[in-house]
Amino acid sequence: MSDGIVRADSDGLRALASGLRHGVSGLAEAGKAAPPAPNAGVSSARVAATLAAILDTTAGIVAGVANTAAEIDASDGSYGEVDNRSADGFGRAGR
Repeated sequence: MSDGIVRADSDGLRALASGLRHGVSGLAEAGKAAPPAPNAGVSSARVAATLAAILDTTAGIVAGVANTAAEIDASDGSYGEVDNRSADGFGRAGR
């Protein structure tokens, strides 16, 4: 049975942040190697607009992942402590 205390695996969180940063780095490198826009004839403008939308969305995802990695690093293992204080503030279940 759980004692209601949150315990965070600091090493696991750091590994997660590292993996996120590595993934973001890989996506950034892939973006640098992107080929030029294709010539799609009369559809070129629409194809370019679609590719631009995909790239904008991807950039947002990359920024979000990078931010998540930075927040994990900034917490430096304090996740469990913060969560436990919050739980105490609301009163632990069953107590």
